[in-house]
Amino acid sequence: MTEGLPNRPSMEQKPLPLALRGMYFVCSFIAAGPLAIWLSDATTGGSNFEGGQAYAVLLKIPFWFGALVLLFWLAYKPLRKNPPAMGLVTAIFALATIPFFTWVASLLPGTSHPNLPTLTEPAAAPDSYVTSTLVAGAEVLVERDKHGMPIIYSVVAYGYNYTDNYIDSFEVDGAGGGNLAVSTPTSPGGRDTCCALVISGLPVGTEFTIRWTRDRRRWCEKTVKLTKPVPIKPRYFEVHFYSDGHIEIEVTQKASPPRLNLERFSIEKRFETGNVNNDEKFARCKDGY
Repeated sequence: MTEGLPNRPSMEQKPLPLALRGMYFVCSFIAAGPLAIWLSDATTGGSNFEGGQAYAVLLKIPFWFGALVLLFWLAYKPLRKNPPAMGLVTAIFALATIPFFTWVASLLPGTSHPNLPTLTEPAAAPDSYVTSTLVAGAEVLVERDKHGMPIIYSVVAYGYNYTDNYIDSFEVDGAGGGNLAVSTPTSPGGRDTCCALVISGLPVGTEFTIRWTRDRRRWCEKTVKLTKPVPIKPRYFEVHFYSDGHIEIEVTQKASPPRLNLERFSIEKRFETGNVNNDEKFARCKDGY
């Protein structure tokens, strides 16, 4: 009796495509993140201390994330029997992942998102800054440290010996001690000697005490005034000894060439004979230091 009956169509369900199943799990897992944040915020009330509400939201996020992942994966079993419904739910999960991928894109170098907060480090306080001050009607630039105090520079004491004779040692306010040969058109006669101290913003007319000796037995001393303001970030304290006995000082950013074009007989004498010493013409001199 059954031989003539037609074959009934098979009711066996076709398996879901592997790509659709993979997309469901991946998208549901990622979508659980922003949804957990939203649910944590929606279920958290106010707080009576600063930052309390944000802290409570953070504590709830792991709970909601775990609960949503479990729910979505439990829903897979009934959804797999209905491929159109599975595709629709997967599409909704994919849309919910947009905030996540937007955040990831904002972390890439050179990219940003206008709806996401930007974290910036506070600007570091400068180690120094420059102010302008009027002193006796003249503008003086003052470099100050981060506490507002004028910077004290340690500069090189640099001597220029235009006199007729060798200087065995010279000092600037007690610092220095270098010796000075007789200058030439290209050499001041001395070398770098550390160190003189200069405060930024010293006005013209500030006095320094210059002491020197030619033979270590008789020492001379003279008070000399600055004739030019101290520049920003100086490196040299120049002391110019002239043959007539006067001395000039200047604070500079780089060592100056000799001011006078003078030849010499030797490192100790300007001329072979007839050299003149005018130290005591303008200075206070005495035997011994």
